[in-house]
Amino acid sequence: MLDQIISEIEQGNDETKDFHYLTNEIGKNMSEVLNAVSEMTNIIENNKASSENISASSEQQLATFDEFNQITLSLNNLVSSLTEQIDDMEQNIVKKTV
Repeated sequence: MLDQIISEIEQGNDETKDFHYLTNEIGKNMSEVLNAVSEMTNIIENNKASSENISASSEQQLATFDEFNQITLSLNNLVSSLTEQIDDMEQNIVKKTV
């Protein structure tokens, strides 16, 4: 009976050692997983920042293009007005010479 108790205690001790080893291995693997997740989080944050920068640049380009478009429209109106004035002047000159 005492031998059986000793045998079961030794078996329990061996199982405890195995459990301890497995727990350490799981801890190491979890550490690697946590490092990988942390690295992926950093990559995602960097990508987000890059996307935000690209978006901001695109908005600035659009604003610049809109401003350029407005300037072009204004210039076109000025040229049309100037053309009309020149036409009027030519007609006046022709009338005076006739």
